[in-house]
Amino acid sequence: MEYGYRAVFVLLNGYINKGYDTINTIIARYAPSSENNTSAYINHVVQLTGIAADTVLDFSNSQDMIKLVAAISTVENGITPDWTQITAGYELLSGQIATVKNVGISLVALTLVSALGYIAFYILKK
Repeated sequence: MEYGYRAVFVLLNGYINKGYDTINTIIARYAPSSENNTSAYINHVVQLTGIAADTVLDFSNSQDMIKLVAAISTVENGITPDWTQITAGYELLSGQIATVKNVGISLVALTLVSALGYIAFYILKK
């Protein structure tokens, strides 16, 4: 489960980096009105997180991000999630985000380089 939550954190980090940095803008992008009752979704997330809909979010604020992911999970699944798993998902990603930002490489590029290195090692090993 923590890797599923990690995936949501990756998505939210991308949204925030592109300027979708409030509950209003994040949920409008994540759950567009063409497919959802977006205003009800936003209101539910605001209620669950205690964060105002127009508050600018910072990905490095783990408390707010974990609350946001917990709220999204609750809306999507209809049950209260395991906060331990959500926290583990954030922790899996948080170190990678800091490292990637510091060297200016995207997560996709880092993953690709890692995969190519593994393939090269495997081929050369034979």
